[in-house]
Amino acid sequence: MVKYKNGNVYVSIDENTGTKIRFSKEDDFHPSFAESMDVSITQKCSQSCNFCYLGCTPKGKHADLMSDYVVNTFIPSLHSYTELALNGNDLDNPTLLPFLEMLKAQKVFANITVNQNQFMYNLQTLADWQENELIHGIGISYKKYEGEFFLCLSKVENVVIHVVAGIFSEEDLYHLASRDLNLLILGYKNIGRGKEYYEHMNRLIADNQDFLKKYLRTKAFYEEFKGVGFDTLACKQLDIKSMLSEDEWETMYQGDDGSFTFYVDLVNNKFAKSSTSNFTYDIKNRNVDDMFNSIRGLNNAKKGVKD
Repeated sequence: MVKYKNGNVYVSIDENTGTKIRFSKEDDFHPSFAESMDVSITQKCSQSCNFCYLGCTPKGKHADLMSDYVVNTFIPSLHSYTELALNGNDLDNPTLLPFLEMLKAQKVFANITVNQNQFMYNLQTLADWQENELIHGIGISYKKYEGEFFLCLSKVENVVIHVVAGIFSEEDLYHLASRDLNLLILGYKNIGRGKEYYEHMNRLIADNQDFLKKYLRTKAFYEEFKGVGFDTLACKQLDIKSMLSEDEWETMYQGDDGSFTFYVDLVNNKFAKSSTSNFTYDIKNRNVDDMFNSIRGLNNAKKGVKD
């Protein structure tokens, strides 16, 4: 169990399960630094999904994770026990391993998300990285049923299956249910290729979301999985708040984008409140705290000017 203080917030993280608990002696949380970040490290991906909001392709660009900025500014400014959610996709970035080694030395928790195929192709590498504590959690973007895939899951720990509200179907539920899996439901991002896909498939997306909304209101859904989580966008699209009491929502909801976390794109050297934000900032050699304060408007308040 890791414990630390962040502003007026006391945080504990179970390293085995990834469960995070926040506590404050005051009525409101006022963190001094970001607890976690969603970090894009590549736009290369073998899947080329029609709804990919990042527009990843097999010929997409990797971030240079050993650049002067990353090595001398970004990594050194990360606070110990910060959680980084990395989009790994294809794991052939030549700078990925030394990047993970530097994060470990900084006592940063790196979690990586890969697509279903890349998970199976790189199973031993991911298992080795976990054993050596270079990565902690593994997110797997689920695409379709494959018997071999479910056999591979037993080779690693702390796995979360990622599905997208609107893409995740009743058939997918049938294949994933009753396998003792952790499920993370992500909101449908209507940007990038996701915008064009939505224009052609909006009826199917709406039907899948309606099915999910109804089933989420049944006890049976939660009995099918070890754990179920939602990102901020999915909470809005599926109206999760209406399913909970006020006390339950206050206890379980981890906060809006930008309150404890933000998005960093190391491929294009941008950062924003979230990966779907309309407004982005240029990194311009900023350290992590400076970026987080810009997201929260604290830099603007101090300077009295628009960033």
